[in-house]
Amino acid sequence: MRHLPVGHDEPLRRRIDRVSSAARALRRPCPAVTGDEGVASLEIAIRCLENARQSQARAASPGPPRGPRRVGRLGHGPEKLQVGFPH
Repeated sequence: MRHLPVGHDEPLRRRIDRVSSAARALRRPCPAVTGDEGVASLEIAIRCLENARQSQARAASPGPPRGPRRVGRLGHGPEKLQVGFPH
């Protein structure tokens, strides 16, 4: 998991900064990000989190053995070996 840095601002200073940035935003002709772009970003972030959880779950639980395994012999020679692959 990646930790993000968190600022240690004074609460009053942070509130003043937010109010002033909101006032500046009222003078801008359009938002920096549209609502559709915001929704798309959230969908991507949610998919990334779900994939990370699934990867962690797969890594934590041992799966079936990988690679070819012997199933049985069809004849007498090694060229007659039947090979199966796990699903």
